[in-house]
Amino acid sequence: MAPSPARVAASAVLLAGLLAAPAGAAAERTLHWRALEVEARLDASGDLHVAERQAMVFTGAWNGGERVFRVEPWQRLRLERVSRLDAGGAARPLAEGSLDAVDRFAWADARTLRWRSRAPRDPPFRATEIGYLLEYTVANVLVDQGEGRYRLAHDFAFADRPGPILEVRVRLALDPSWRADSGPVLTLVRRHLSPGQGAVLVVPLRWAGAEAAPAVGRAAPRGESPGRERASPPPAPFPAWLRLPLLLAMAASLILASAWVRRLGAARGLFDPLPDPAAVDETFLREYLLSHPPEVVGAAWDDVVSAPEVAAVLARMEAEGKLESRLDRGFLGLGQVLHLRLRVPRDSLRGHERRLVDGLFFDGDAVDSRRLRRHYRASGFDPASRVSDGVRQRARALAPPGPRRSAWPWLAAVGLLAAAALLGWAALARGEEPLGVVFPALAGMGLFLVAGFGAHAVGTGVTGHAWRALVAAGPLVLWAAGLGWLAWGGAGGWTVAAQATLWGAALLAVAATARTWLSPEAIAVRKRFAAARRHFAEELRRPEPRLQDAWIPYLLAFGLGPDLDRWLRVHGAASAVAGGAGGGMDPGTWSGGGGRFAGGGASGTWAALGSLSAAIPTPSSSSGSGSSGGSSSGGGGGGGW
Repeated sequence: MAPSPARVAASAVLLAGLLAAPAGAAAERTLHWRALEVEARLDASGDLHVAERQAMVFTGAWNGGERVFRVEPWQRLRLERVSRLDAGGAARPLAEGSLDAVDRFAWADARTLRWRSRAPRDPPFRATEIGYLLEYTVANVLVDQGEGRYRLAHDFAFADRPGPILEVRVRLALDPSWRADSGPVLTLVRRHLSPGQGAVLVVPLRWAGAEAAPAVGRAAPRGESPGRERASPPPAPFPAWLRLPLLLAMAASLILASAWVRRLGAARGLFDPLPDPAAVDETFLREYLLSHPPEVVGAAWDDVVSAPEVAAVLARMEAEGKLESRLDRGFLGLGQVLHLRLRVPRDSLRGHERRLVDGLFFDGDAVDSRRLRRHYRASGFDPASRVSDGVRQRARALAPPGPRRSAWPWLAAVGLLAAAALLGWAALARGEEPLGVVFPALAGMGLFLVAGFGAHAVGTGVTGHAWRALVAAGPLVLWAAGLGWLAWGGAGGWTVAAQATLWGAALLAVAATARTWLSPEAIAVRKRFAAARRHFAEELRRPEPRLQDAWIPYLLAFGLGPDLDRWLRVHGAASAVAGGAGGGMDPGTWSGGGGRFAGGGASGTWAALGSLSAAIPTPSSSSGSGSSGGSSSGGGGGGGW
């Protein structure tokens, strides 16, 4: 017996929301470190000699390990040896050479060291622990703070990695020439370091050698020496007679760029109105919408493959009998647990369906939301990445891109950017205020990012042109007003010229981005889809919408899940009492998904999507204390390949 369409839709959206968090690594491979043990020695010249023992635990088809070294411009790295540790802890040196052979190491780039642990023909690892010893020297790790005082701030772990380190032990020995309050040997112990966390050891040092302190590391930032005065005259302000022409020129440039973008879009029909709402009936929907898979429709509508498209795939697959689902209450009635079962052999699935199923059903043909959370807690999981390639390819065939856009605006923008850099350098060389040069440029680049977002929306959207244009042009207008304030406020002439040239580069880049890349055919398809979406949204405001449960996957693909949730809260109970009947196209076929669950729409099933989507954490490389940053040396990355 085929599952009801309401059951199909609601269970699909729940699972899509559960898996919608941004993702990390693929499910098939995991890697963590049982231990990281570091023996280090700081010699009299300020060089750090490191012996790094990594106990790596591989699961899946990894080729081997990887170490990315963080080396600052004033530092030098010298690799001494890479060894593999046997069961007794004895080190067996690896040979440098081609990574086609096991137990070889090579540099992938100037900072990335790799070694092979498994041949391609070998079976995947299964919680296999392999130990490695990396011996290397980093020169100039100290910061010279003057008067014989130095500072060591070194990250002995590597924050950028795919898995946790269960234990870090660091032992640092100091040459007798160096003195630390804590003694000649320092230790650091950390446990359960999540990805993104490092192990930074900060040590104030004093030079105690018989000879003069060596010139090591880099100097700490210092203020200007007292008593120094500027010998040159103050810089000349921006000429008063050029202030008004400058603003008029920027206004004219903005108007011309807007007219150019609008003319290019109008030539392809971008600003044509949507189809008449009265024309959007069941015949229209079946001809232009329902003849395509819902996930393809969603991707073609906005050129994005994300959680709504995943929900549409799951809803369609359950409607086709490939999946079945059941929703239970959680422990003590708190929360909800979604159970999912595969009803067909996975070998019968193809393309993005197979890739999505392989990610969901990681150890059999049945799974529930609790097991998914536990399985992906460390690595994260992005279902959209599983379906993206196949869905996007079909969406592009349905709504093909237009001819390639000319590159001349980008080339001109790059030229203006280079001219702005030269003018800024000239302003600094002539003694103009450094903050007056740097701060407006940074503020302007922040406004440019906002304008770029709006420009992308202009070039890809087929509705809402007014607000899209406002987001694109508004920051540029605000930036121009700031330039006028600089010019009238007595800022240096070279500074104002540099900022105005940078503004011109940003204007060209925004205009180039705002040009639509859609073909006339794609614009027509998107406008029909937009009209269908508008029709669905308007119907969901009615107590008895002229919709069918079989169309729910398309509502989900259009991102109308929250609208459906609101309809269920207001009208779901009445619909369930009436048997789900609605007026209009096909009576008796609409329940909105409320009949799928006990309590109907009042159960809040659709509203639970927000909390469920956050249930699977994705590790962040920027979180956690002790992560490597600009104030410390060392750190970098590690993992597998």
